[in-house]
Amino acid sequence: MPRKSEAENVVDLQQVPRLQLSIEEAAAALRMPVTTLDLLRKDPDPNAAPYFFMVGRRWYTTVELIKEWQETFIGKRREVISRANALANPGEQSLSE
Repeated sequence: MPRKSEAENVVDLQQVPRLQLSIEEAAAALRMPVTTLDLLRKDPDPNAAPYFFMVGRRWYTTVELIKEWQETFIGKRREVISRANALANPGEQSLSE
């Protein structure tokens, strides 16, 4: 199966008209299981999942918070990949430098 680029993994949430999304709606928009998103929400790392806030007994997030999390998550992945490439090929310089 061909690997998707990072740009294809970023979800376009402009089509979502609501100001807040339940955890079920956020999981559907991010194309991930609700249980996975819930486990990430409970992770002690604050960047593991988008920020969720509680209204009554339910957890919600916003489109802006999801976009912010995506940018942070993708940025961290790029850093890790560039460090791994630098360790694997210490003599070569990166094209981005």
